[in-house]
Amino acid sequence: MSAREAIEPSPEHHLKPLSDEGAFTASLPNLPGWAPELVLPQELEKEELERHLLAHELQIARQIQQSLLPKTLPLLPGFGLAAFCRSARQVGGDYYEVLPLAKDCLLLVVADVMGKGVPAALFAATLRTLVRTISEMTKHPSELLSRMNRLMFEELSTVDMFIPVQAAVADPRHRRLVVANAGHCPLLITDGEGSTKAISPEGVPLGILADASFAEETEPLEPSSCALLYTDGLTEARNAQGEPFGQVRLQNWLGATARQHRTADELKQSFLSELSQFQSLAAPQDDQTFLLLAGESYQPDASR
Repeated sequence: MSAREAIEPSPEHHLKPLSDEGAFTASLPNLPGWAPELVLPQELEKEELERHLLAHELQIARQIQQSLLPKTLPLLPGFGLAAFCRSARQVGGDYYEVLPLAKDCLLLVVADVMGKGVPAALFAATLRTLVRTISEMTKHPSELLSRMNRLMFEELSTVDMFIPVQAAVADPRHRRLVVANAGHCPLLITDGEGSTKAISPEGVPLGILADASFAEETEPLEPSSCALLYTDGLTEARNAQGEPFGQVRLQNWLGATARQHRTADELKQSFLSELSQFQSLAAPQDDQTFLLLAGESYQPDASR
């Protein structure tokens, strides 16, 4: 079944007149947690009726997309995780994933499919499937990106789309974070003193070159470290005056807040408050997603 067929009513679910109620009923698949019917007034004009049906289908698509995001985040010894994903429209192209690997390692992925709406959401769903499949074959983020690019290149290039991706493997046993980047925003990492570093290994977005290769960089992952993976919906968020939030502001916030040795969830709430105050009443123009990894077993020296 195609992605479009999954959200379109099948032939047997076409509109049926209910003369005793003066309404039309658009029956939909009986999926758990979703209303199986959309009842619309009979007097609606055809174009307005189609708009109502499209809005309902988009709402279902949104629920499907939300269901594809991790329900819970896996545990990593000594570290906490927190994530956030908000679409600018009913559905969007942002995606994040956290998958356990062997020997207490975690794969962290954040992606931003070019564009918005249903086309971007469809590619994000495909990306999710590939991440989960390929992560069972390799533990190297650069190889993960290479394999995904080879498998998605033809489809992406056909419709002139591409996908920037951040991928990292957190390995607390060996105190390292291995990072690869496919033309995405830099990953940010801090130490216990609040020093922040932007990590952006060489690599182009998926779908640009058929035989693209991706570099890796390894950074120390200390008990006090904090890492942030994010999409450009954060740095390009604008306030009422049109000023962008920017990467410098993001790095400064992360460094200052990480020095307080907060948990990942506390950092998440702090940033959402910071972003909300900055945007004020301005509606987000792009999807906004981030994934936080924060050391939670570190205890700062009180005598310092």
